[in-house]
This record gives sequence, C-alpha cells and structure tokens, in this order.
Amino acid sequence: MANKIKGIKFKKNNLEEIKVDFFNEKNNIKYRGCLIYGENGAGKSTIAQAFYDYKNNNLNSYDYINLYDFNYNTLEKENLDIKNIFVFNEKFIDNNINVTDDGINSIVILGENVNIDKEMHKLIDDNEDLSHELEGLKKKLERFNNKDNKDSPSHYFNKIKNYLQEDDSWADIDKILKGNSVKSSVSKDIIIEISTIDTNGKKEEEITKNFKSKYESFNNTKNKAPIVKDYMNNLPEIDDQIIINLLQKKIISYKKNETISKIINFIEKNPKINIDNINKYFSDDKNNICPFCFRAFDESYRKDLISSIKQICNEDYKNHITELKNIREELTELKFNNIKLNSLNEDILITKIENLILKINNKINTYSNSIDNKIRNIYIPLQVTPLGITKDISQLKEYLAQLDEKIDIFNEAISKRDQLKIELIDLNKKVYYFKIKDDYDLYLNKQEIEESERNYIKDKEKEFNKNDTKIKELNARKKNITIAIDKINNELKYIFFDKNRLEIEVQNNKYFLKCRGKNLKPHDLSTGERNIIALCYFFAQIIENKNSSDIKDGDFFIILDDPISSFDSERQIGVFSYLKKKLSEIILKDNKSKLIIFSHNLEVISRFKKVFEEINEQSDKNFLLKHHFIKELKNGILKNIKYYNKYNRLINEVYDYATENNQNDENIGNIMRKLLEAFGTFEYKKGISEISTNKDILKSINDNQYRDYFENLMYRLVLNEESHTQDFIKNLSFLDFSLKIKRSEKIQTAKDILCFMHILNPLHVKFQLQHKTDAIKNIRKWCKEIKERI
Repeated sequence: MANKIKGIKFKKNNLEEIKVDFFNEKNNIKYRGCLIYGENGAGKSTIAQAFYDYKNNNLNSYDYINLYDFNYNTLEKENLDIKNIFVFNEKFIDNNINVTDDGINSIVILGENVNIDKEMHKLIDDNEDLSHELEGLKKKLERFNNKDNKDSPSHYFNKIKNYLQEDDSWADIDKILKGNSVKSSVSKDIIIEISTIDTNGKKEEEITKNFKSKYESFNNTKNKAPIVKDYMNNLPEIDDQIIINLLQKKIISYKKNETISKIINFIEKNPKINIDNINKYFSDDKNNICPFCFRAFDESYRKDLISSIKQICNEDYKNHITELKNIREELTELKFNNIKLNSLNEDILITKIENLILKINNKINTYSNSIDNKIRNIYIPLQVTPLGITKDISQLKEYLAQLDEKIDIFNEAISKRDQLKIELIDLNKKVYYFKIKDDYDLYLNKQEIEESERNYIKDKEKEFNKNDTKIKELNARKKNITIAIDKINNELKYIFFDKNRLEIEVQNNKYFLKCRGKNLKPHDLSTGERNIIALCYFFAQIIENKNSSDIKDGDFFIILDDPISSFDSERQIGVFSYLKKKLSEIILKDNKSKLIIFSHNLEVISRFKKVFEEINEQSDKNFLLKHHFIKELKNGILKNIKYYNKYNRLINEVYDYATENNQNDENIGNIMRKLLEAFGTFEYKKGISEISTNKDILKSINDNQYRDYFENLMYRLVLNEESHTQDFIKNLSFLDFSLKIKRSEKIQTAKDILCFMHILNPLHVKFQLQHKTDAIKNIRKWCKEIKERI
C-alpha cells in the first residue's frame, strides 16, 4: 500500500484545494523518505492532520481527502490498508495519552483507553447529572400522589367521585332507578362512561328537563294503576255575549190597550210576579177575587184579562222563553273529581283547575239567576255586565289539556315503566355529564401532564441505565485491552538512558507513573515527558502484535509532525537517538514503508537529514533521492531546498559577517534575527526577547558581567519586523536594522550574538562552525573583548 502513495490532495470548508507531492520516482525506484521544513503557519500541521483524519474517517469538515499514486490517480480507500497509516501529531497525543490522577498519584491512560476513558467519564458525568435531575423530577412527581394538590389527577377524580356519591346525586338516583337498597358504586369505569357519554348534541337544559319529567313519571307510577279520564262532567260551550244579548233582548210584538198597559206596568213594578202565574190564576173559574187588589171581578173582566195576557204571551214571547230556557240548561255547574288524580302528584295544576272551576261555577250561577229573572219578566230587558266566563272556560280547557297530557304520560309510564327505567338510567348519566365535565377535563389534563412527566422520567432512567450498561461494557473493554507496558518501559529507559527515570507500573488495571521508584504527582509531569510517553506508545502501536520478522512486511506509512518540538535540549538527544533506532528498524526491515517528517526547526531538519542519510546508506540507497528528499513547505507548496541545512547556513553567514567575509549589509539584520530565533526556539522554546531575560537561562551563565551584558544587548538589538516564530514579536515596534546603525555596529552585534550562543551552548556552536578555521578561537577572543569593553 505505502509504496503506491505519492501524495495527498484535500479540500476543506470550501477553501482552495491543497495538493502535495511527497515522494519522487527515478529509474523505477519509488523513494520512501521525505523531510519537510516549514515555518509556523506554513501548513505542516494541516497536512499531517489531513492524513490523521483520512485514516480515522473524520471527514465531516472536508469536501474530500484523497491519496494518489505516481500517475496522479486517486487510490481507492477500500483498496488501501488504512490501519498501516500512522500519524504522530498533537491530535494523536490528545487522543491516545491522557494523564489524570487518583487524587494523589499520576495515572496515564494510553491508546484506545483514552477514548474509552473520555467516553466513560462523559457517561459518568452524564449519569451524575441524570441522577440529580431524576432526584428532582421524582420529588416534583410527588405532588401527583397528593389528592389535595390541584396538580394531582386524583384531586379531580376524587372530587368527581364524591360529588356523584352525594345524596340525591347520580349514585342515589341510579340506586332508585334500579330498585337497589344501597347507592350505586362510583368506579373509575363509571366516571369515564359518564364523562364520555354522547349527548347527541343536546343542551344541558333540554336533557335535564326531559329527565325530570320522566323521572317524576317514573316515581309517580310506582305501584300505581292507570287513571281513567272521568274526573269531570262535560265542559259547556258558554259565550258571554250570547247570554248578555238574550238578557238585554226586548219583546214588543203586541198592540197596547189599557189592560195590556196595566199588566205590563204591573209586571215591571213587580218583577217577582210571573205573567204565566197570573194567566193561570185568572183562567181558573174558581178564582173571582184579584190576588193583587183583593177585589172581585166578573167574567167579562176575566175574559178581557186573559185575552190581553194571550196578546202579551205571543209567539215571540214563547220563542224568547225557549231561548232563555235552553241556555239556562247549558249553564250547569261543573263537577271535578280529583280523588283519582292523587297518583299524578300534580297538586299545583289540580289546585289551579279547582279554583278556576269554582270561579266558573259562580259565574254560571250568576248568569242562571239573571236568566231566571228574565224568564219571569220576559218583557223587561236586563242590563248585565259580562262576567268573562268564555275566557275562563278557555283557560280551563288549557289546564285540562295539561292534565290529560300528564295522565297520558302517567299511563304510558305505567305501561312502559321498564323501558322508561332504561331511558332514565341513560339520561341520569347525561345529566351528570354536564355537571362533572369541567372537572373531568381537568382530570384528563393533569393525567396527561403526569403521564408526560413519568414518561420523561422513564426516558431519563432508560438513558441512565443505558449509560450504566455502556460504562460496564467500556470497563470490560478496558480490561481486555492489552498494552505493551514492558515495551514502553524499555523505550523510556532507552530515551532517558536510565531505567528509573520514568516508568509505568500496572496496579489494578491502572497505569501509575513512577519517577525513580516513587509515584509521580500529577503536576510534576512535564509536557515533554508526556510527549515522550506518547512517542513510545506510537511506535508500540505500529509494531503491536508483530515480531521482528513481521516488520519486513509491515508496509507502513508513517507521518511525524514536529516530533522534537516539545523537548528541552537535555531530552532531545535521547529522543533523536530513539527515533533513529525506531525509524531505522522499520525502514531497513521493510522496503515498502514510507516516512514523512515535518518540522519548523532548521536544527531538527539538519539532524534528521543525517538520520535519513544513514538509513539510506544502509538501505541500498532506495530510501532517499539525493538532493530531493528535503523540501520546504511555503504557501501550501513543497519546494526542494538546495542548501538543505538552512540553520547551518544562517550561523555561517553571521560568522562570515562578523569576520568581515560577508558584505551583505542589507539582509544581515534579518539573518541575525532568524538565527537567534531558531537557536532560542530549538534550545529553549523561547523567543528572542526571552532568551536573555529568562531566569533559568540566565542561571546557566555563571559570569555576572556576561549575564548583565547580554540581558542589556537583547533590548538594544534593533531588528526588522519579519518574525513568524512567536506571535507577540509581531507586535513589537522594530526599526529597519540596515538603516539605523553603522556597519561597524552591525559587525559587533554579529560577534555578540555568536558569543552569547557560545556561552550558552559551546558544543552546539562548535559543531555548527566546524568547517570554519579558528572559529571557536575567534569567538573566545570576542568574548574576552566584551569584558574589556565593560
């Protein structure tokens, strides 16, 4: 796999595509080593991260990532052995090395255990939060169990139940309808049935009225017989106006003479005397004495009187008498028998009827007396005020119609009492549907809220249990993960050249860090030491489950991103020695494996150049293409570095300028700045302004005169504004070195910088200037001159 790879191309977040060729091919040899220098911000880490994300399928932020071969054809991922791509960068360290503590001692978590541990800690934290949340939710849930709390469904359920169980309420009525001795039970099913019954769109008033009417009939028909409608005689049709007209009617159908006039006059004065009685008296031959004047009368008087009476009692007279008698017969008193009506329980209606009948009978009697008077004195018109009997009879008819309807209902109720009971049981529920509806709606609402909260708690409990199960599974996985601790401890011993300097000890499935046999406290582990453990684990992972013979078929693709950057000078030698050992071990035993190393430090590049060249000499020269394996990354583009040791070039240029063998006045200030920057970064990870002010660095200068001089020197240096190593340097107000000081002063500054570097690390300067005759001798001379000047 590795042998096919020439480069990588990727596009991220819709930015421009980055495409980088790492390896060269010549005479059918695909060279396998690439050393890349690039200043901070050049894109080294971005490329290394792309390889890391490609391997681990972290592709969400990319438009694409592809590896390609020497013909620039995309290599299909499924055809590549992705597990043999190994990337050492900050992401690898973060994901594979985690140093924690048990409260006192440092515990290191390695490899897959890091992600497992992170996942476990997240799950544990989540469960702790869930536990607190569940505790609060369950406490809040208690209100639903308190029937006195208005948030509780049982509050409204009990309210409905108690209401339905009250006297004269649903349960009591249902008992009566069913003929039971105790109230009907109010169960949950009954409450639901009543609360969900179909009222067929009818309003409460209509249903209540219907129920009351039928319920009254039901009660009234208990042990009762049907009622026969014979409670009253026939109701007469009486018209006030007809009666008044007859009473006021005047008969004048005779010829007046003296006798007739006397008779009429006499009757008018004596209304109680009836003309028929007069006629009858005088027609009797035995009577010859007048009953009114007590005088005797003769036969002639009798005949004249009877003749006159006959004239008066003519056909009109007789017809009028007949009319009066006919209407008099109609005016019969009304008789009302209410005894059979007691079963109706309609006392109010019956009382109204009785009172109205009494009133009508009084009016009938009044009219009857007037008619009797008129009959007796037929020729005398009677002026009578209308009594309104017609209206009363009309009202009585309405009352009697209501009574008949009640009787019909009563009789029907008796005949259909069983059916009525069924209707009333249903109506009873419908009546109470309206009475409990609002509370039942509240009951359902609170029940829904309770159910929602309980379901939410169940979901949270499921989540908690799921997390708990996952934690147990992860713990089991941790126990099954085998990490080659012995191998890592051997590597640490190799790097530190001391078996007790730093080691990992397994105790109860935990990896405790020890320094010289003692447990290491968390704050005592440096970043460099952490990264050394990460580096050892990185190579342990590469050769995991492989022995020496397996490595030759490893086919590894290895990327190291600034593997030396975090180590101090004391540790760099051990780390370089270790990297040389491990890289040689892999590259020399496997002629397919490839290696890319990124660094921003020229000194590191220089040292790796030597390592690469040594490996190449031992690999039949198929590892490197001479003059083409060291490249510089700038603006996303790789270019060959002709003068491969840029740092060495810088220090030699400064030395040449100090010895006046270099006339590059225009750029010397920038060259000196870059030299100091590279030296400070590589040796101490400090910027220019810090290397002469840092207390630890100053302590290494034993001579106080030198210490004060060089501290002052760094503040006097005026360099131009081109730093990329430390962000804060960009914010300093530098002047153009070439324009502000004389050439002699520039030469002295070059000498001082070399003296400063020599005092801090004489061996370093010696090796860098080994090809310059008398270089160290000259620098020592310049150091002596400094003391003479101060």
